[in-house]
Amino acid sequence: MTERIGTLHEGADDFLAKPFAIEELEARLVALVRRAHGRNTGTFSCGDLTYYSAEQRFTLRGDPLDLTPREHSLLRILIQHAGEPMSKQKIIDRMFSYDGDIQLEAIEVIAHRLRKKLSHSVQIRTLRGLGCVLEAGAA
Repeated sequence: MTERIGTLHEGADDFLAKPFAIEELEARLVALVRRAHGRNTGTFSCGDLTYYSAEQRFTLRGDPLDLTPREHSLLRILIQHAGEPMSKQKIIDRMFSYDGDIQLEAIEVIAHRLRKKLSHSVQIRTLRGLGCVLEAGAA
């Protein structure tokens, strides 16, 4: 407790004691980034794709995007890190922390289904050796 208080007084924005859940760390990081950008709406965008975190919904060109839970989870992770390659293992750790039997190929299957739904306005690219990245596509 004293360490936590001292760390915050020394200028830390937040403190997370071990052990912690990856989901809590991710939520705290998203909140810190949102505050740093002056955004308190919890909205993420990439090209024509927008994610409203408060409502946990996606729109594509303003229209609701119908997604399965796994598609939603993968796309949420990618839009929160738009433009940054995410390794398949990191994606699996965030999506399936409760299930250790998920194979890396599952990410490719889900990404393939998402590519069809996103059309060309937003692209999920697979970067060999790095993972997946969400990018604004050709309009």
